[in-house]
Amino acid sequence: MKIRNILFAMCLIFLPAISLAADASIMWIDYIQGDVQILNPDMGEDWTTAEINFPISEGDRFWVPADGRIGARIGGGVYLRADKRTAFDIIRFDKNAVQLYLGGGHIYINNRRGGIKAIQIDLLYISVGCYDNSIATIDLDDQGVAEISALKGNVYAETNAGKTRVGAGKTLTIRSGEIAELAPIGPPDEWERWNLSRDRQLETSGESARYLPDELQEYSSDFDVGGSWIYAGDGYV
Repeated sequence: MKIRNILFAMCLIFLPAISLAADASIMWIDYIQGDVQILNPDMGEDWTTAEINFPISEGDRFWVPADGRIGARIGGGVYLRADKRTAFDIIRFDKNAVQLYLGGGHIYINNRRGGIKAIQIDLLYISVGCYDNSIATIDLDDQGVAEISALKGNVYAETNAGKTRVGAGKTLTIRSGEIAELAPIGPPDEWERWNLSRDRQLETSGESARYLPDELQEYSSDFDVGGSWIYAGDGYV
């Protein structure tokens, strides 16, 4: 794992800045709470502890324990997070689309304007699509009941019974893959409030925004927590 992290860090350093900022083919872990586990097919058959800045690729599997949370980002401005007791797999990942399989738990997606063309979350009997400029939560409990909530934009849920559009402010509840109920979204819980607060934190311009070029502005919060700026004669470093 350490070798993989080092190689990824080298890529961040040596890739041209404008390519990194616009490259939606890069996904990495930007938040860890608790002993989140990852199983990577290229690293053997053992689960290992996930780490900040760990690059995510197709085939990776994640387990978030009872006291855990994980956050990931895709270059260009997409946020993906999982709450406690969540199991999910990365099925497909390229610059146009991300496909996940949710085995159970809670997923939050913020596909910001201009983010990525499509994010698909597959459950046992449901396929959920989140497109450009949408925010959604997908919850799957131990009884197989799924709740798809659209906080912004439109989300689409498809089962054997057909396809349903979930508009902003609505929650679609699906039981047994067939029985669906569309209702107004409930009041925000702690998970939703935390995600929205995390979004605001990442999107708030701090001191680093004064020194970074436009193509790196979305990473200014990372620079803010990663160090400090000093004047070095010809400019700030």
